[in-house]
Amino acid sequence: MRRLVHRFGQIKLTILVTIIAILFAEILAWLISQLFSLAYPIPSVPLLAFLVTAIVTPFIAWYVLKYLFFVERMEQRMHHLATYDSLTHFYTRQAFFIQAQKRYRDVPFYAVSFIDVDDFKSINDTYGHAYGDNVLVDIGKRFAQTFGDDCLVGRIGGEEFALVMETDAPSMQEQMETLRHVITQSRIPYHTTPFGYTISIGIFENQSPGSLTIDDALSRADQALYHAKQLGKNRTIVYTESLSDHPSEQHSAQVRSQTAQAGK
Repeated sequence: MRRLVHRFGQIKLTILVTIIAILFAEILAWLISQLFSLAYPIPSVPLLAFLVTAIVTPFIAWYVLKYLFFVERMEQRMHHLATYDSLTHFYTRQAFFIQAQKRYRDVPFYAVSFIDVDDFKSINDTYGHAYGDNVLVDIGKRFAQTFGDDCLVGRIGGEEFALVMETDAPSMQEQMETLRHVITQSRIPYHTTPFGYTISIGIFENQSPGSLTIDDALSRADQALYHAKQLGKNRTIVYTESLSDHPSEQHSAQVRSQTAQAGK
């Protein structure tokens, strides 16, 4: 039904329904004449059936189809809102994990980055939440300028982002450093005094996608991110095994719990 509605459109489908209704009205008139042994056409009956059907049916069909189109648009809008973040146009948290599990489940390796805006709460408190939103919009633009369509990006928290790409850690680090420098030079308009912001990045290369899930990979990237924060922020850190015993493990355990719920 939906394919038919999209194919013909509201006006053409209304005309089609009207024609079909007129044909059915004429068939019904013929059946009545046969049932009661009346001559067909019954005087004035075909004309009356045609006029009533041709006048009434378009109004009914138009409003029914209008309602169907409205429901279809609302469903599409709800699906879009559930899939894409309105500010950055990245995947939402749940959509990101669903897409990542599908796209990178069978690849030989991939790298994941965990990105966090430095001092985002301070930005909101100092400049207001509207300007905090402008920072997120700016991040979306910077990502689009730096990366192509070969990566998967999601906004998985208020100011937290995740990126997955079928590449190794050194290549990911190089591109992330490019992004970080671009963002460092970016300025957000604020009255007469624009302000800047920075990001911290953690990277993990998953060389065993068959045994380490996207949740595990992101947790390790988060440990590297946490270490970057402790070293002074505005930097990129690649995960190493030495970070597994780092205090950031407690923070990453929370992320693993949250990502596991989002991935279900």
